[in-house]
Amino acid sequence: MATSSSTKAGPVSSARSPTCCAAPAFSRKSPHNRPPTGQTYLASRTSTTSVKEASAVTVPAKIVAINGSERDGNTADVLRYAAAIAEKRGAVLEAIDLRTINMLRCGPCGNCNDRVIRCEQTDDVPGVVDKMIAADGIIFAAPVHGFGTASLMQTFIERAGVGYLRFDRPLSNKVAGVISVARRYSAGEVWAQLTVNALLNRMIIVGSGFPSEVHALHLGDAQQDEEGLTNVGRMVERMIDMIDLLNEHRRLTGRQELLAVGDRNERVGLPLNNLEEHL
Repeated sequence: MATSSSTKAGPVSSARSPTCCAAPAFSRKSPHNRPPTGQTYLASRTSTTSVKEASAVTVPAKIVAINGSERDGNTADVLRYAAAIAEKRGAVLEAIDLRTINMLRCGPCGNCNDRVIRCEQTDDVPGVVDKMIAADGIIFAAPVHGFGTASLMQTFIERAGVGYLRFDRPLSNKVAGVISVARRYSAGEVWAQLTVNALLNRMIIVGSGFPSEVHALHLGDAQQDEEGLTNVGRMVERMIDMIDLLNEHRRLTGRQELLAVGDRNERVGLPLNNLEEHL
């Protein structure tokens, strides 16, 4: 784990480094062959689909990955690898680097738990949330800093969750994946926190074997964790399998809502919530 840089309260924004999109040089052999992704995080549908297969395809599966690292380092390398796996499956993976957006910390209003409308802060968080809502699947990826989740991801979880997602759980039934990157310690704790966050948002998590925990300290170390990357690849494959299965079911049944979500949020029925909604 690299030492986390301190972040002052207020806007969180930084420029992407010149080499941010350079693909890691995956050299070892693996079940996924670790292909480089070129100069972009985006992975698009390949041209190898047969005419028969293409006739049954509507649009590529879309996955949005939230990168909670403060730098272009090992977590970004892991997501490039994940994008390459998605590309082989004809899916699209777009990584959103929280370090590059304008993200305010929770403000002094103090009424988050009493509000029944979206947060009034003016920054880039609602745009990221809207991209998540439009996606088929979402990956939460963050390094371990100070025995816990990196501060950018923690801030995003707080802002997005309380300010936008808790009202009607718009991420319900989307397929989720979680990646933690650490030197040695607390990878499991961070993975568990991000997983619980996905479950809170009523997302679908597909079992894929060992958790996607990648061990790395110095820049480039993630590329050497063969087992960790294999677990990431397996997770991405299973996510796409589930997305395809859900989309096929929608096409065959005409039902868009596969799993009823019941109450629109967990506050329904609470006295304060009912009072606020009738004011």
